[in-house]
Amino acid sequence: MAITESPPHDVGDYQNMWALAQTHPDARRHVVDLPYRLRAPSALDRENVRLWTNERAEVIGWAILQWEFWTLDYAILPGPTAATVAGNILLWAIEGTARRATSRGEPLRLFVDAREPGPPPALPLDEFGFTLYPEWRQYHMERPVDLAPKQPNIPRGFTIRPLAGMDEVDAYVDLHHAAFDSTNMTREWREAILRSPHYTPDLDLVAVAPDGALAGFCICWLNTTARWETGPEITGQVEPIGVAPAYQGSGLGRALMYEGVRRMAEHGAQRMFVEVDAENEAARSLYESAGFRVRETIHKYMLEVPPHGQVAIDIQA
Repeated sequence: MAITESPPHDVGDYQNMWALAQTHPDARRHVVDLPYRLRAPSALDRENVRLWTNERAEVIGWAILQWEFWTLDYAILPGPTAATVAGNILLWAIEGTARRATSRGEPLRLFVDAREPGPPPALPLDEFGFTLYPEWRQYHMERPVDLAPKQPNIPRGFTIRPLAGMDEVDAYVDLHHAAFDSTNMTREWREAILRSPHYTPDLDLVAVAPDGALAGFCICWLNTTARWETGPEITGQVEPIGVAPAYQGSGLGRALMYEGVRRMAEHGAQRMFVEVDAENEAARSLYESAGFRVRETIHKYMLEVPPHGQVAIDIQA
């Protein structure tokens, strides 16, 4: 069976990537919040994205070097071509990381997730030199269906409301930078999120301080999956949530989380998810207060590419 590799050419290719991820949602983590990740700067750079198609031009696999998250996002159609596509994905990802390491003149680390408990990674990580990286773990947390949302207790003088569209994009980007001490978020990424067909405006929440400045944010995503046994299932995910440093510890993040959960429930979300670094005990405590419990641990497998960009792979390519 002939398999073709190519970068995305138009919005239809991204739609096909999203559709492939929907076919087996339980086999991967980033399904509900995939629209957020598909609009990251790395995902919109054709150099960082590849699709694999069969002779009928059907997408049977895709991968993104997500430099904003330091990880590899991917989806593979199960079946007779899965093993071939998996090997091609890792070869392409390692080559792309090597080019980036060479251009930057510094070593780079490429991370791939593995779930516990859960299915083994679809990628043959050991064969390609990836090793377990114990210093970084995440928890994938789930909120059960039958748990009633808690009412948010908003700190005095603050209000919570949806983002005011494009007019507040700059203020949001500045707040995101401050909350995470990172410049990953860009105006282009934030504007692309607002244009996503999967974006729900009343789930894009901001907290406003008494002086009118944005003080926190919580974006929630919804996804509908058709299940043979039970019919359509609506799931929700929080990604991302953050609070300005001056207001961290004030209860504002808790209020935003509770309001986000309440609104997702109003939209019919039957299950809800959130992710947190295992070392971030404060965030985990916040999510647990909203009813989330650890569903699985996400381990990280890592490959370090040296500055010269050459990686020895002991496989039959």
